[in-house]
Amino acid sequence: MMKRVMNRKNIVIVILCIFLVTSLVLWQVDKINLNYQIISKESEISEKDKIINSLKNDLEKLQSSYSDLKVSYIKLSSDYELLNLSYQNLQSQYSMLEEKFEDYKETHAYSNTEYLELNSKVSNLELNLSNLTNKYNTLKSEYSKLYFNYSQLYSEYNTLSSNYSKLYSEYSKLYSEYSALKASLKSKDTNLNFYYAQLSQNVLNLYNLLQSYVSLPQSFSRVLNKEAVNVVSSIVYSITEGLTSRWSAYQKIYDYITSNIKYVNDIDMLYINNYWYVDVSGFEYITKFEVNTTKSYIQTPKLTLETKQGDCEDQAILAYAMIQYYRKYIMGTEYSLYIAHIEFSDGIGHAAVFLPVKGGEICIIDPAGKYLTSSNGEIASKPASTELQEYSNYWSEHGTIKYIKLYSISITDGSYKIVAEGNINKIVEFLSQS
Repeated sequence: MMKRVMNRKNIVIVILCIFLVTSLVLWQVDKINLNYQIISKESEISEKDKIINSLKNDLEKLQSSYSDLKVSYIKLSSDYELLNLSYQNLQSQYSMLEEKFEDYKETHAYSNTEYLELNSKVSNLELNLSNLTNKYNTLKSEYSKLYFNYSQLYSEYNTLSSNYSKLYSEYSKLYSEYSALKASLKSKDTNLNFYYAQLSQNVLNLYNLLQSYVSLPQSFSRVLNKEAVNVVSSIVYSITEGLTSRWSAYQKIYDYITSNIKYVNDIDMLYINNYWYVDVSGFEYITKFEVNTTKSYIQTPKLTLETKQGDCEDQAILAYAMIQYYRKYIMGTEYSLYIAHIEFSDGIGHAAVFLPVKGGEICIIDPAGKYLTSSNGEIASKPASTELQEYSNYWSEHGTIKYIKLYSISITDGSYKIVAEGNINKIVEFLSQS
C-alpha cells in the first residue's frame, strides 16, 4: 500500500514537471514572439520617422515658396495701383482732348462756311473798291480798338491763368506729398497711423481750399474778410467823396461796377468733388478721392478790380464789399445786407445783392445783370412782393425765380449765416418781418 502511494506521488511530480517544462517552453515562445513584435514596431516607427522628416522638409519648402509668393503679390499689388492711377489720369486727359476735338470740328465747319460766302462776294467787292477803301480805313481804326481790348483781355487771361497755375501747383505739391506718404506707409508699418492721418488731413485741407475757390458760401471767409474788403477803400472814398446821401453812394457804387467791370464766364477750375474714408477710432482716414473741373472761380474784390472782369458772383461780392465798407468805415454804421443766390426754373444760377429797407421793402443791386431797383431813373426801394416779381419777369428768358437763398456775411472774418431761403413768397415773408 505504501508503494502505491509513492508511485502516485511520483506520477504527480512527473506531471508537475511536465507542466512546468511546458509552461517554460510556452513562455519562451511568447517571449520570442514579443521580441519579434517589438523589432517590427521599431522598424515601423523608424519608417514613420523618415516620413515625418520628409514631410517637415516639404513643409519648409512650401513655407519658403509661400513667402516668395507673398512678396511678389505685394509688389504686383503696388504696381497695379500705380498703373490704375495712370490709367485714370490718361482717361481723363483723353476725355478733355476729345471735347476739344469736337470744338475744333465745329470751328472748322463754321470757318469753311464763311470762306465759301466770302469767296462768292469777291466779284462784287472788286466793283466797289473805292467805297471799300473808305470802309477799310474805318474798320482798321475799329480793329485797332478791338486789338487794344484784346490785349487787355489777354493780359487778364494771363493773370487768371497764373492764379490757376499757382493753385494747380499747390494741388500737385499736396498730391506729391500724398503719393510719397502712401509709398512710405507700405515700408514703415510702425508709422502707418501717423503718416496716414497726416495725409488724410492734407487731403481734407486741399478739399476745403479748393471748395473756397469754386463754392460761393465756402468762399466768403477768403473773399469777404477784413483784409479782402479793405482793398476797395480808395475806390469807395473816391466815388463817394462829398456825398451826404447813402442812396447816392449806392447808386455810385452800382454805376462804377457796371461801367468798369465786364461780365465774363469763369475758367475751368480743379476741385475735389468727392472722397471716401474709413472711420478708425473716431478719425477719418481718406482712402480715395476724385478730382474734377468746374467752370466756377470765386474772385476776391482785388482780383475783380485788377482784371476789370468777373461773373455774377464776383460782381455781387464786389458790390457787397463796397457797400459794407462805405457803411462801416465812412458812415460809421452797419445795416443788414445780403448776397442772394438765385435759381431759375431752367436750372441756371445767379447772384445779386439784396438791400432790405424797413416796411418790407427791398432794393435789388445786380450789376452783372444790369438791374437796379429804381424810380424815375433814380435808385429806390419798393415793396418786396412787387419788386421780386418784377425782377423775376426781368429774367423771363430763364423762366421764373424758383429758389432764393440769402447770406448775411461779416466783413471782419467772412463768417456767414443763411438768414432766409425758399421761393419768392418765403423771402417776402422774411423781409416783411425784418
